[in-house]
Amino acid sequence: MSKDTFHLNNEDVEGLFTIVQKMQVRQEKAQQFLASNQYVQELSDIYQRLGEEVTPEVLEAAVEEYSSKMFTFEEPQPGMGRTLADWYIKRGKIAKGIAVPVVAASALFGLFTLGKVIYQDHQESSVEEKVEAACQTQQELQARKNTISSSPLIKRLPTWESTQLTVLINSSENNLKQTTPFLEEYCINGSADDTVTIDNYERVEEQLTPVSKTLEEIAANLNKGQEMIGQVQKYDGLSAKVEPLYTEIKTVAKEPAVIQQTETLYAEAKAYTTIREVPQLERVVQKLEEMSGLLQLEYSVTVVSRKGEKSGIDRYYTDDQGKRSSGYYLIVEAKNPAGNALTVSIVNEENGIAERIAKWGERVPKEVYDNVARDKKDDGLIQDNILGNKERGFLAPRYEARFSVQGGRITHW
Repeated sequence: MSKDTFHLNNEDVEGLFTIVQKMQVRQEKAQQFLASNQYVQELSDIYQRLGEEVTPEVLEAAVEEYSSKMFTFEEPQPGMGRTLADWYIKRGKIAKGIAVPVVAASALFGLFTLGKVIYQDHQESSVEEKVEAACQTQQELQARKNTISSSPLIKRLPTWESTQLTVLINSSENNLKQTTPFLEEYCINGSADDTVTIDNYERVEEQLTPVSKTLEEIAANLNKGQEMIGQVQKYDGLSAKVEPLYTEIKTVAKEPAVIQQTETLYAEAKAYTTIREVPQLERVVQKLEEMSGLLQLEYSVTVVSRKGEKSGIDRYYTDDQGKRSSGYYLIVEAKNPAGNALTVSIVNEENGIAERIAKWGERVPKEVYDNVARDKKDDGLIQDNILGNKERGFLAPRYEARFSVQGGRITHW
């Protein structure tokens, strides 16, 4: 990266916009002054008092070139210093004539220099923060690497995973060592204030780029290693759940079909435990947990009977043969013995998606739908509003025969 090449972020651009706007105002005023004949005439008078003859064309060309460079970031050339020194020696003759233009030019140059210094100071601070952040990241990664490499769970990994984890740990250790020289040089005791300066921040930023990439690679490797360790921890948690769930379900279940389903899931869980197949074991354990939770539930399926709320809706649905038919649905909710509404899992027949909701629609014959509508029309309430009951030990509610519930359900209307 060359000395005059900068990479601006949004904050840099906003800061520079402010400086540029201020300098543009001053530049316009300076250019108006420098372009006037007054400046050329004053310089001509100065040279006359010095006893030197300079043509107006030369003076005008000098003024034009000087004014064009007043707002660039070029460093003053050596000749300028020599000229100022000469003028200083002859200051008795020219002090009165040159005082005003020199002060004006110095003020403008000072404003320009201040803008450059502010920008460089901002860039330096930004690099310092990046270096300190990299230093902090390295320390955190070192701690993570030590935690993983010392985990007793490594011994319980399959041989090929244990080998892979060892490779990841060794690679991380070597990469951490590669970042150490840079961070030891520029981040002393966690601080880069004294080591990153206005003279070296660009070079430091260039050297920081590969260091940051290396730290990212280390983090990715350690994430993989942590995931391997995590699989062992997950396996322990899942395998510990199998027996208690199996025993609980067998104790509570009152339907032979449920008991048989439990036996099948239990056999699958034991097989996946033996071969340490964590994803499949997790899937089976989730099914056992869902089954256990359902068996414990007690609630009544009740038609919504509150004033201002719908108790039913009619709409078209697609039957098993793909035929579109008109359907009639009673809007129901699950209430526990204390009368509190529960959220339960319902599969929407229109899209096959299961949702946990508090209210849903149960499809019934038109005559049942009409009977409920007449019941509500009397006083706004439904007297006969219990479609069925879900008892402990059963997976699903058992509906009253008189409602002829058809099994179709909707979750949105």
